[in-house]
Amino acid sequence: MAEFRVVLHTDRMQECAHFYGEMLGFPVAKQFPGGLIFGIGPDARIELLEVDAPAPTPNGVFVSIECDEIAGYHDRAVAAGWSISQPPTTQPWGHHNFSLMDPNGFLLIFFEVTG
Repeated sequence: MAEFRVVLHTDRMQECAHFYGEMLGFPVAKQFPGGLIFGIGPDARIELLEVDAPAPTPNGVFVSIECDEIAGYHDRAVAAGWSISQPPTTQPWGHHNFSLMDPNGFLLIFFEVTG
């Protein structure tokens, strides 16, 4: 079985750990010196690696996360005061989604299939 993992370098480890772990509620799958891995499903992970200087934000890359219902993620982000990049929107291809950026400026899109 293969695992899909997005690896992000960050000089904002505490803020990112709070964002992914506490605000979004992703469980820590593994912790090691200078890094954290969050589970976002049975075969998908987001890994944070601590660096000393800001890493460039990937241009034209984002992570799309399928959920049973996006409302919970959206409501937690809004309650935490997080800025929503795109409010919940129904797309013509049968998705209902919203987006926000993590503390590093990395775009995450949460979606549910509606049609």
